[in-house]
Amino acid sequence: MSMTITLPEHIQTWIDQQVAAGRFDSEEAVIANAVEQAMDVRYRWEEDEDLLEAIAEYERDGGETVTDITAFLERLSEEARENSRRGVPVPYDVTY
Repeated sequence: MSMTITLPEHIQTWIDQQVAAGRFDSEEAVIANAVEQAMDVRYRWEEDEDLLEAIAEYERDGGETVTDITAFLERLSEEARENSRRGVPVPYDVTY
């Protein structure tokens, strides 16, 4: 099915940024994702390609098992502070 819509500039800019950052393959994928979320489609982790790839990478690389969440989060915070001191840019997908 095909549809033509006109979006406000700030929304089109955000969509373009999502595609440029590689989060989505196309503008259509960004919009479909947004509409599915608005429809309150139940999340199915077993269909989440990014999550499945992250799990596979963890299994391939023998990832870290966290047993002390407080220590783990403190270590991540310290790494972030050190990266900030060195001027390492923060990726868009981890900012909030």
